[in-house]
Amino acid sequence: MTRQKVTVLLAVTFLFLLFPAVVLAEDYTWSDNGDGTCTITDYTGLGGDVTIPDTLAGLTVTSIGNAAFQNCDALTYVSIPDSVTSIGNDAFNRCRSLTSVTIPDSVTFIGNYVLAFCDALISVTVGSSVTSIGSYAFYSCDALTGVYFKGNAPSLGSSVFSGVSATVYYIPWTAGWGATFGGLPTAEWPPSPADVDLNYEVDMYDFSMLAGQWGQAGCQESNDWCNWADFDQSGSVDPNDLTMLANDWLFGIVP
Repeated sequence: MTRQKVTVLLAVTFLFLLFPAVVLAEDYTWSDNGDGTCTITDYTGLGGDVTIPDTLAGLTVTSIGNAAFQNCDALTYVSIPDSVTSIGNDAFNRCRSLTSVTIPDSVTFIGNYVLAFCDALISVTVGSSVTSIGSYAFYSCDALTGVYFKGNAPSLGSSVFSGVSATVYYIPWTAGWGATFGGLPTAEWPPSPADVDLNYEVDMYDFSMLAGQWGQAGCQESNDWCNWADFDQSGSVDPNDLTMLANDWLFGIVP
């Protein structure tokens, strides 16, 4: 099989691994903001792995409103589009089955109690533009082990991490971090092994490096582990490396 055919096959496989099922517009109610944008006011779908759409009825989704997903016990994963800039109070409060959340770089504000009582929540990634997190945002998320911040330390309301015993991770060159944050210990965020260029984004550059070295053997320190495409340093660039890349796609967390 030619290198070009292998690259195409990898791309198709990667798309199947990456994307959860897309939820239909009928699963939402929303309000028109009057400027070509809208706010999601309620989620009426069945839960599971949910990808929030970036448009509804031709309107760009810029806000997740207060209590929009509150008490959705069947919600296990949510992908928030880059069009969203604010997440309202109680937006995901008491979503008791929710396993992870990634807040995109477009969001600047996270409301009060936004993820409170999410008992199954293990990890949260907070985008680089978030400047303010409301009170009790992660209250009583007792399974939470890691909160990963991509930007500078935001301002915090009261008791943001009350009832939480997680570690706060930050990117080394960002500002405002000390030994603790909101009462939690901090540590530098270890980049994903699939993040070839160490930009804390597992993205198309990293995928192209994997595709370019696909099937190579004899990877070791002397050849920089096949140009760093042998993510698990097993000696070959193989499906295990593709799986690592898919698991860490766009945010680079190693849970």
